[in-house]
Amino acid sequence: MTLLILGIALWSITHFIPTLAIRFRQQVIRKIGKLAYRGLFASSVLTAVGLIITGWQVTDPRVIYVL
Repeated sequence: MTLLILGIALWSITHFIPTLAIRFRQQVIRKIGKLAYRGLFASSVLTAVGLIITGWQVTDPRVIYVL
C-alpha cells in the first residue's frame, strides 16, 4: 500500500509543478536546460507509474474494503 501511495504522490507532485510552481520550474529549466527538464519530468512520471503498478499488484484488496 505504501508503494501505491508513494506513486500517486509522486505522480501528483510531478504534474502540479508546471501549473502551481511556475517560478520553480523556470529556475530548474534555467539551471539544467529545457531538454534535461523534460527528461527529468519523463523519468519521474515513469517512476511514478512503476510505483503505482507495483503498489497495486502487492496491495491486499481486503484491506481497502475493510476500511
